[in-house]
Amino acid sequence: MVVNNLLDVDEEILMESQTQDQTPTKIVEVLEDQLGKVELNNEGIYEEMTHNLAVQARSFDAAQVSEEDMTYISFISESNENSVGAVEVLADGVKIPDAANVSIALPNRISDDIKDNNMTDFRIIVIVYNDSRLFQSAQFINDSSGRRPNSQVISLSVPGLDRVELDEPIVTTFIPIEISETNRNTTCVFWDFVLDGVGGWSTEGCTFVNGSEDGSDRQYCECTHLTNFAILMDFHQLSSLPPAADVVTIVGLSISIASLFLTLLTFVSKKKFRKSEPKQILCQLCLSLLGLYIVFLAGIDQTEDKNWCTFAAALLHYFLLSSIFWMSVQAVKMYYLLVKVVNSHVSHFVFKACLFAWGFPVIIVLVSVFIDHNSYVYSAKYCFLTLQHMYYSVAIPVALSLLFNMTVFLLVLHSLSQLGKNTNQSRGKETRRSGMLMLKNGVTITAVLGLTWLIGFFSIGDASEVMLWLFCILNSFQGLLIFVCMCWK
Repeated sequence: MVVNNLLDVDEEILMESQTQDQTPTKIVEVLEDQLGKVELNNEGIYEEMTHNLAVQARSFDAAQVSEEDMTYISFISESNENSVGAVEVLADGVKIPDAANVSIALPNRISDDIKDNNMTDFRIIVIVYNDSRLFQSAQFINDSSGRRPNSQVISLSVPGLDRVELDEPIVTTFIPIEISETNRNTTCVFWDFVLDGVGGWSTEGCTFVNGSEDGSDRQYCECTHLTNFAILMDFHQLSSLPPAADVVTIVGLSISIASLFLTLLTFVSKKKFRKSEPKQILCQLCLSLLGLYIVFLAGIDQTEDKNWCTFAAALLHYFLLSSIFWMSVQAVKMYYLLVKVVNSHVSHFVFKACLFAWGFPVIIVLVSVFIDHNSYVYSAKYCFLTLQHMYYSVAIPVALSLLFNMTVFLLVLHSLSQLGKNTNQSRGKETRRSGMLMLKNGVTITAVLGLTWLIGFFSIGDASEVMLWLFCILNSFQGLLIFVCMCWK
């Protein structure tokens, strides 16, 4: 009852007490210690429940557990809106009920640890806290992500095995307290009583296994030790643009699609263009961008069907990377034409370029899908990579491509400047003029296509709305830019 009353105390008071002498978590330790000693009934059970707290202590025979054909010993708490539910044992093989806000499953191999410690029987203590009030941590005060606990807290302990590293992890599940599109990045944590000298939430030994990005379904965690568990989530206030932004995007992409078709038609209709490798490369870039824009318009918001949403997001990822890689191919071709010059012919260059720019993105997308196919549903509104996965599967390839392209462009610029010194040769002047035009177009397209995608990674924070508008406008009209650069006379 004392602990239950403490859970009604104002959080600021509890935070101050935790900072000064760690009283709240000392009380948690005392509670666990008392449940390890409390007298059990004839069935080997002690249990109590209040609206803030539910506890159960249950005795198990080590030999019996090791002989039973079970994988996990599971506990659940079916809570209502305002209070925790009683701790119950879940029968082996039974699905976790939808009403269970938290659950914890202890592998039966715990019996091996029991035997190693010469214990003939053991007691499992499970405590469910309605919220994290007793686990106050100053580590989130200055966290710009808005990170904080977003679940009930469930504790499982076995007296005598407090510091044992388990060979097989325990599995915990949580239904987030707040379910919103602003929730991001679930992190599985446990309460470390000695962290930074005052206690805090730690991820050591805990891994997030599965669950939706916005916390709209059950979140699964695995940990290799026993203690108090919860989940943390970021609470970004997502910036949103007015409906006019949707109009700008649709109009811009429609114009870009028409412009790219015109660009392709121009190149295909002229024989000299069809035989030009630089123009063939540009045609491949146009095709990639067409795929990107069409899939974007058709599939970015198709979140009703998760499988279709994942497929659309994977296609967007593929065409984005392909577009970036075709720009790198364009830079390589420019290097051979304007820098190397001597022995610059590469047999079947376009074919090899196709293997790279069309094939390599397939590998990246397949690896991303294999690692976590759920990462392709960003939220309830959009089908694209989650922000966390975008950094390694989009940002890194884009950044490396941009770095490579800019390096090549500098080499080309240096080569053209050296060529321009010989002004007596008309051929040199002509080569320099055409080279400068090619360089200008390459830099323009690369800068706009590449740098604007990087803008998307800075759309969190005070400048979010400005960044989103830039991202929206510049990316929507990329096709028009290519048409103006390459076909406008």
